Amino acid sequence: MNEQMTAEISNPPLALSVDESRYYSIAMPLLEKGFTVWPVKPEPEKCGEFGWNTHAYYADEIVHRCLAKKFPNHNAAVISRRGVGNLMFLDIDSPGVLKRIEEETGQKISGITFSVCSRPQSAPYKRHFYFRQTAYSVKKWRTESNVRDITQWVPDKNNNPSHPTLFDLKGIGGGGYVVAPGSVRANGEVYTVIDDLPVTDVPDWLVDWLAEQI
Repeated sequence: MNEQMTAEISNPPLALSVDESRYYSIAMPLLEKGFTVWPVKPEPEKCGEFGWNTHAYYADEIVHRCLAKKFPNHNAAVISRRGVGNLMFLDIDSPGVLKRIEEETGQKISGITFSVCSRPQSAPYKRHFYFRQTAYSVKKWRTESNVRDITQWVPDKNNNPSHPTLFDLKGIGGGGYVVAPGSVRANGEVYTVIDDLPVTDVPDWLVDWLAEQI
């Protein structure tokens, strides 16, 4: 299968060596951690390239070298889908959410698992927490989830009124991703690892809290 995938994405023009490309430098350390990664377009699109929820699960280093030739300046995404032992991502988008979780549960999620800040300079409250799905969490969720603050209105990217997102749960349904650490935003901010720790199983108490909000 890798031979077929390699043929589909080979023969692009090469400006940088593969090892020097942004995509390869982001993707390889994450691949070594056992994460599933794939190229995503830089801002404003931030969408995954073709194959992100199919080919990515089977890609080895050879495929990623081919991808780096074709998309040298792309960012990367870390991808997962529903299943015991697979990754899941708690993507916190609003200030105060992390504090609320920890105060209402009496538990800490900061410092217990791999985590990333998507805007370390402009919005340090924006965090991606990585967990492993458990039998308990898989029973709770079948689809990706977006939870919003229905008490507030803010303009969306098209200046239409919208409820702001509190948090997203990704990778718990048919497939989802977060932009990977090392990726670069349009304003120059870099997605930065906060806790470089092994990914832990999502605690039952956190599953219960999140399920109640959803």
